[in-house]
Amino acid sequence: MLVGEFGNGVIDVYDLSSGSLIDQMKDATGAVITNASMWDMVFGGGGSSGDPNTMYITAGLANEQHGVFAAITANAAAPPTGADFSIPLRRRARWSLSDKPRRFK
Repeated sequence: MLVGEFGNGVIDVYDLSSGSLIDQMKDATGAVITNASMWDMVFGGGGSSGDPNTMYITAGLANEQHGVFAAITANAAAPPTGADFSIPLRRRARWSLSDKPRRFK
């Protein structure tokens, strides 16, 4: 089970059966993924609602005056011998409430 922390933006990974904390989600370098003031995280539903293997997150920055939209996908590297919760970050788009709407590819 993944639990995003609003205050510090860390995503905790829990064992669903025992409820025990396993680790925090990390990028491909082993650094803990942090998105300050995380608002939401959701997996895509397929089709136009996004890839079901991708987790999308949003976060507010600068006292909620700016925002971040990010997509997180599983690490495509060969699996290690032990548990691996590291994932690479994909492109991030930053936007401001004062910005004109833009289309990101």
